[in-house]
Amino acid sequence: MTNKEGRGIPPAASEPDDSKLEVSGLPQAEYGELYRKHFFQQYEVAVRMADHISQRRATANDYYLGISAVILTVIALASQRTLALVTNPWPVVGAVVALGEIVAAAWYLQIRAYRRLNRAKCEVIIARERALPARLHEAEDQASKARRRGEKLPYLSLTTLEAVVPFAFGIVYILIPLAPGIVSILARAIWG
Repeated sequence: MTNKEGRGIPPAASEPDDSKLEVSGLPQAEYGELYRKHFFQQYEVAVRMADHISQRRATANDYYLGISAVILTVIALASQRTLALVTNPWPVVGAVVALGEIVAAAWYLQIRAYRRLNRAKCEVIIARERALPARLHEAEDQASKARRRGEKLPYLSLTTLEAVVPFAFGIVYILIPLAPGIVSILARAIWG
């Protein structure tokens, strides 16, 4: 398939057939003698950028994990009345729980944004590979999908597993202030 100028348009890796990803620029004859060199340099940059996104994603997860640990600590301290300056800790606990829920939601939304960005970068890399002798990125993706089909347990992508963490923190933020009451109710039910 070609565009208006007669340039080839490789299809995107995971896009529907009717949508195409334009990654080709000038044809080699029009570009000149540095075409191959610049093509490979651009491909290397795209792969490096995808790797940097993954590193930034890991750093962001560490950041949110740290914030969440601090929030959980404050909730635990406040709900146990160990904050000496606060006579009634429940408003503080409520505010910190709300903050925790906001952080968990922001964390989840950031994971989704990184997922979309990574997917787009992979599609560009795979599209560029179609002009290379070997399609390593695409082959890796296909091998991973083939291996998943043979597994008994359902496959959960790394992003799916990653997204469970802020959700779990959101639940914990709600349950921690309720824990003393739940323990008290259970103790009375068990020991009378």
